[in-house]
Amino acid sequence: MLAAAGLKAEEPAASISSSKAAATVATPAHQPSPVSPYHLEKDSLILAGVEDDAPLRSETENSLEFQAYNFVILKAHEFSAEELEAAARKDVTFRDLVRPVRADFRYDLIGFEGRLLQLRRIEPTKPLKEAGIRDFYEAWIFPVDGIDPMCVLLTELPDGLEPALRYNPPKRVRFAGYYFKLMWYESSEPDPKDPTHGRYRKAPLLMAKSLRLLPQPTTDAGEVWRSEFLPGMLGLLLLITGLAFTLNWYFKRGDRRLQSEREARLERMNPFLDNNATVSYDR
Repeated sequence: MLAAAGLKAEEPAASISSSKAAATVATPAHQPSPVSPYHLEKDSLILAGVEDDAPLRSETENSLEFQAYNFVILKAHEFSAEELEAAARKDVTFRDLVRPVRADFRYDLIGFEGRLLQLRRIEPTKPLKEAGIRDFYEAWIFPVDGIDPMCVLLTELPDGLEPALRYNPPKRVRFAGYYFKLMWYESSEPDPKDPTHGRYRKAPLLMAKSLRLLPQPTTDAGEVWRSEFLPGMLGLLLLITGLAFTLNWYFKRGDRRLQSEREARLERMNPFLDNNATVSYDR
């Protein structure tokens, strides 16, 4: 029937194809936004085995968490500390990482500022060594105005910073790291139920590249006296001295004028003085 009508079977198909092409030209296909190079896919299978609110697991205890541990550290190691800090979110607090809402921030890149109390070198895992990481560090940092620490793993240290079991005073630092999990750790505080072990506490575990040292606040009371109070006192003393000198000069000048006027008045009123008379002592 199509042949009798003088139509070819391919013509309708060609017409539809042309319409689709025209529609494609008129309405460009949606292009997905590029994924940030700092982004970690939270639903990735490699992160699925991490046990939150638990101790950090070894390879024999949880091989999936061990793989995720190395994966996230290597991710942070790809970038400089400055790049991570610039890309990190700044709207997350310490409390957000220890409360139930922490699930919303798992594997996010988060920036913090705080006080570094302890820094020690630890042995990198075999996968990290194979990736070229020879030095690995564990830092314990108290957030600004916080009384509980967070644990931050680093693959590099800034110039001038050496590991120490305790910094006194603590060093002010800034960093950006991936939030891995809420970790249980054995503290130095004795466990009342088992004095041979420390009490277990919880801390957010983050993975970063390095720290940035910030200027230390002054703790020398004499420095405050020398730099602020003493210059102010000297300035006030100079001002008072200058004012006293000016007032003294002004009043002395007025006294001399009054004295001159008084002497002139007395001379005019003295009846024994006659400017035209000559005093003679001859008899």
